[in-house]
Amino acid sequence: MRPSLLYISFVLLLFVACDIFAQDPAESTPAAQPTPQQPEMSAAEVRRLIAKLDSERFLIREDATEKLSHAGPEAIDELTAAVASGSLEKSIRCIHILKRFTLGDDINAEIAATERLELIAASGNDGVSQYAQDTLNRVATLQEERSRRVLRSLGMKFSEYMPAPGFVDPSRGPSVTIDETYKGGPKELYYLRQLRFIEDVQMSGEKITAEYLKQVALMENVRLLTLKETPNVDGDALAALGPLLHQLENIRLYYLPVGDQVIPMFGKMGRLIKAELYGTELSDKGKAELFAQFGNDPRRMDIRNGAFLGVQGQTIAESPCTVQDVPREGSAFAAGVKRGDVIQQVDGQDVPHFTALTEVLRDKDVGDKIKMKILRDNQPIELTVTLGKWPMRPEYVNR
Repeated sequence: MRPSLLYISFVLLLFVACDIFAQDPAESTPAAQPTPQQPEMSAAEVRRLIAKLDSERFLIREDATEKLSHAGPEAIDELTAAVASGSLEKSIRCIHILKRFTLGDDINAEIAATERLELIAASGNDGVSQYAQDTLNRVATLQEERSRRVLRSLGMKFSEYMPAPGFVDPSRGPSVTIDETYKGGPKELYYLRQLRFIEDVQMSGEKITAEYLKQVALMENVRLLTLKETPNVDGDALAALGPLLHQLENIRLYYLPVGDQVIPMFGKMGRLIKAELYGTELSDKGKAELFAQFGNDPRRMDIRNGAFLGVQGQTIAESPCTVQDVPREGSAFAAGVKRGDVIQQVDGQDVPHFTALTEVLRDKDVGDKIKMKILRDNQPIELTVTLGKWPMRPEYVNR
């Protein structure tokens, strides 16, 4: 006999009240201490306790719930299976226990319990699946805060894009940077999935591998991706990004050992607005094929040998080539270029505007020396600049 709607509502209300008035320490205190390691519970003991979850006696149900809440991850599969038992009381209590695993200190248990709750939530439209979804929604904020704290403690950098009033740059967004300062491994990157506000991921260094990319590929709202000087990421490793490709709007591959095998990957990026491929191993034929794939438009497919000058200017107006900013990390700053300078020639080629400057530099390599003629306060000056590498995107506002 199916339980009445009134009974279902009462049981759901009871457990929501338990969530509010009897929160776990992991939920109520941001800096909760790890719970002591509990001895492993046998499968037989887990099943015996689960059988008591719908006992006619309230104290027996409560005792079984408390003991199962302190069981190890070995109880997760049994608890998940019991949700389909047909007993509403047992199902709701099993979900309540699984919720505690999602907020515990065991990352493997958290992953498993979260995945099981997602499966239960997607299993139907009844009160049990809805309660599972409501549970996931309630723990999401707590998981996000805990995940940010854990990843920051491992050296991950967070930054937030703060646009000027009335102007939003779609090529920027709240970001994380994973580089040599990150002390964790790919396993801990599971926590990235719970940071749904992140839109931009920047990665660099030797430790980045396909295993890192697999975790990033599971982030829900990432639309911007930068990979710089990741020698262990080749064309095969990039295949790990498969689940993410359809949502990418901007991708930057700087100084990666990737060749023509990456060309098909770009055909899967249906939302791509712009790609920057600097210092890759694409052949001339591959560059031409990829460029043609995006309508021969350098605003969408920007392929360069990788040299970085480091000047910023107005690209809307076609002339003159006036320097508006000189970032300190660029070669131009080191060579003495200043704001307000007008670049007239590079290696004897006229540079009437910034578009022309970009084209002159496109085929230059890192380490190349160029001779620049500039006009400063109406006086001609000649400078020699040694070109460097493109930096990672700036960190906007540290969080």
